[in-house]
Amino acid sequence: MKIIRNWPQYKLWINLESYFEKITAKFHLDTRGAFRTPMTFQHLEPYERTATVVDIHLFQKLIGSAIYPIILLRLDVAYPANRLSRYL
Repeated sequence: MKIIRNWPQYKLWINLESYFEKITAKFHLDTRGAFRTPMTFQHLEPYERTATVVDIHLFQKLIGSAIYPIILLRLDVAYPANRLSRYL
């Protein structure tokens, strides 16, 4: 997280770019094909097969990593992360 301060104008900016770069590298996410709106409003179907313990743990870590910036300041990520966390 990078914090930028402008003392004369009493302004403060929080930049999470490095956090997102770290998360995309950690989970091997490809950002080149990213969509402007990454999730539709259509109903998500639950995973019908049995997931492995490793897959479950990886999904929990990924959703937790997405929820962290929501708590700080990224409300635009709240809806997709909330929908995905229903399947934890």
